[in-house]
Amino acid sequence: FKKFRAGNFELKDEDRSGRPATTDTDIIMTVLTENPRYSVREIVDATNIPKTTVHEHLIKTGYANRYGVWVPHLLTETGPMNRVSACDLLLQRHQPVAEKRPEMANRRGVVFHHDNATSHVALAVRQKLLQFDWDA
Repeated sequence: FKKFRAGNFELKDEDRSGRPATTDTDIIMTVLTENPRYSVREIVDATNIPKTTVHEHLIKTGYANRYGVWVPHLLTETGPMNRVSACDLLLQRHQPVAEKRPEMANRRGVVFHHDNATSHVALAVRQKLLQFDWDA
């Protein structure tokens, strides 16, 4: 209030003494665009920015580490629409099977589909079939 009483109505803060605040967000985002699989510790090693600062900047910018990749945490508008269209497509594929083979449509668990094409079955597939005691 002293500033206002003195007639200083400027809302911008004056320069303060001490270490100036720097924005490291651009540096961190540059490192992330090079390799989104970097961990916080690897970003620290690449930028020489303190670990807590790197982590705080990633959270402030809306990034989250999902399955080892830094991705934007917020959903895009197309995300929910893509999920709905994928579900509709799966339901459309299920419909002909339910009409043609109702015993398969109402079944739970693994449905084994093998069309006796043994000439091009990979070795890994044959080993897995033998592991489950299915015909290879």
